[in-house]
Amino acid sequence: MLGGGIHPSTAVGPRLVPLDGDLDEDGLLRLAAAGVGTGDDRAHETDRAVVDAAGEVDGEAEQSLPFAAGRGFSAAVRDGRLVVKGAPEVVAARCRDAGDLAPRVRELAAEGLRVLAVADRPCDDGDGDLEEAARDLTLRGLVGLADTVRSSSVAAVEQLRAAGVRVLVATGDHPETARAIACQAGVPDADRVVTGGEFARASEADRARMVRETAVFARLSPEQKVSLVAALRRAGATLAMTGDGVNDAAAIRLADVGVGVSGAESPAARAAADLVITDLDLTRLVDAVGEGRAMWARVQDAVSVLVGGNAGEVAFTVLGTAFGGRAPMGTRQLLLVNLLTDMFPALAVAVAAPRATAPDGGDGPLAGHPLAAVLD
Repeated sequence: MLGGGIHPSTAVGPRLVPLDGDLDEDGLLRLAAAGVGTGDDRAHETDRAVVDAAGEVDGEAEQSLPFAAGRGFSAAVRDGRLVVKGAPEVVAARCRDAGDLAPRVRELAAEGLRVLAVADRPCDDGDGDLEEAARDLTLRGLVGLADTVRSSSVAAVEQLRAAGVRVLVATGDHPETARAIACQAGVPDADRVVTGGEFARASEADRARMVRETAVFARLSPEQKVSLVAALRRAGATLAMTGDGVNDAAAIRLADVGVGVSGAESPAARAAADLVITDLDLTRLVDAVGEGRAMWARVQDAVSVLVGGNAGEVAFTVLGTAFGGRAPMGTRQLLLVNLLTDMFPALAVAVAAPRATAPDGGDGPLAGHPLAAVLD
């Protein structure tokens, strides 16, 4: 499962839609950047992308509230104004009159843009709790960040599918953005999207149906990502979950194989992961699948050699003793026979070329368990 877009590269070329006649595009971008805190409050990649596009913001924020998935927005106080930036539906609910924002948001999101709404209000007294103070706002515009899908993501999806691994996308982005990014990456059946709210309201039976029929899950909170991973495991999938942020950490830990992607946001994801991709190249997942299957094939070969050879020796010794009245071979002879009969087959297994078995071929312990990679 791929988790946060499909690990898109740095956002470039923001689309700016001013909704207030007092602001032009440059003014809207500067206002959005003013809503970003300083220091650790600028850790989120979206905040960094906005600041990079606008140029460094002058001065320090008097107060700031960093972005959190459960909250859906960030806020900062600069020069007597409280500026809020975040998910359009969350910010609009805190505005006096946002109008019908949904069509504009869908239009931008359908282009694969990560859409943010920007709003503000005067803040003369420096409210202590910015989350509570972020109300009665004036909507100033929309910012669309163009997340380009890495070429390695496209190649990884294609190669994972060829290897028999089902690929799903789980993200906190807008449904239209998630659909567009998944289509760009080549994820099959990307036209069907389930939102976090729909998944949370669904019964266990409906969730089981959703994870069978749906490849893209959008607007997921960290808790909903955990529920999605749990539903996939209950459906019998052997699951790998990738992620690069703190919002993915719990789901990564719950998956059969947690995969952290090294990056600026990833300490929590790396700590929760079973393995870490250090070069941001998702085709390493394909290498890992191949290595795992080859190792399992070699274990099967080694067990076959050991069981087959030793079973024959045990049967010969037991039957010889039963019919002859004494052991047919002494201890040293038995050890020599064991060495000679095991050594050459073991060497053959050790030097043989890797043999990556198909995911559901045969009747091994993973037979009947579909493999799924959930990319965030």
